[in-house]
Amino acid sequence: MVNWMKKAFYIEWLWMKTHPTITIALVFIYYSCVSEFQPRFIGSDSDILVANSFIFADSVPVVSLMRSKNKLGDDWHPEKNASVKIEKISPNNSSDLQTFDLLLVDSVYKSLIPLEAGFEYRLKVRSKDGIILSASTYIPFPVKVDSIVRSQGPVMSFDGHTGSTNLDRIFFHPKAEAVNYFETKFYRRDVLSNPDEWGIAVEDNYSIYKSYNRDEIILSENLPDQFLFAFPFSVNGNAGSQIQLTFYRGSMVFILETTSAEYYHYKKSLYAHLDAISYQAFTSTSDLYNPSIFKTPLPLFSNIEGGRGIFAGLSRDFYIIERYWYEED
Repeated sequence: MVNWMKKAFYIEWLWMKTHPTITIALVFIYYSCVSEFQPRFIGSDSDILVANSFIFADSVPVVSLMRSKNKLGDDWHPEKNASVKIEKISPNNSSDLQTFDLLLVDSVYKSLIPLEAGFEYRLKVRSKDGIILSASTYIPFPVKVDSIVRSQGPVMSFDGHTGSTNLDRIFFHPKAEAVNYFETKFYRRDVLSNPDEWGIAVEDNYSIYKSYNRDEIILSENLPDQFLFAFPFSVNGNAGSQIQLTFYRGSMVFILETTSAEYYHYKKSLYAHLDAISYQAFTSTSDLYNPSIFKTPLPLFSNIEGGRGIFAGLSRDFYIIERYWYEED
């Protein structure tokens, strides 16, 4: 028995010696099967630098600068010791009128000087390891709300029955430009947040209000839902034309934000992206029959050159729809 085993080992050794290439391949296959698999993502070692900033008229600029060590984005941290500047550009884009140096304060970069409407602004970022980011946007002049009229109007319930409800009809004149970009919001005051002995709020605390809209202007934007906190939309700026925008009754304060094209495209892409991935976090067997799972997530709009993120300008006007009895003239 022992002699037979020795003979078998000798024959195996002799075969391995005469076939070295096949032997090495077999050893490689063996160890690749028994060793633990370690996935490696393409480009996973590259840093991601993201700059986000919405700049408002008459407000100081704030820039969030975050870095992740991998494309999974699971280890974000503020980027420190970076050079962050915002340049104010003349209307004809011929020269830089003013440069604002932003300093790191509480994990974001801030300036103490407010920005103005009617100018283009350029963001310039240089990280400590030499990564350069840049972007441009425009802060438009705010479009004023002319009036808001509350009235009764028809509404169709989910079961197909027609009834009536309160409507807010908002009127405003867009600027005489090719395209005007807007976003609307409603806010309501939290009356009982800090009441005094008479039940009157001594501090003004407001919360954003989710509203419902099926106006033709809003429907033309093909938003994934008509029950939202904010509605981005665009209209043509025909000279002298007044726009009417109808909401199912909102809340006390109406906000009309006049936005840059960058903000509009970013917000539309954000809604589409979130709608497409809504089924990825939780799926069951019944969800497999829902056609929504076949939606393709769209990339978010980004105007940051050299990195990712958004740099966009806005201005706003607000209209108080309702007042409390103690505020009336």
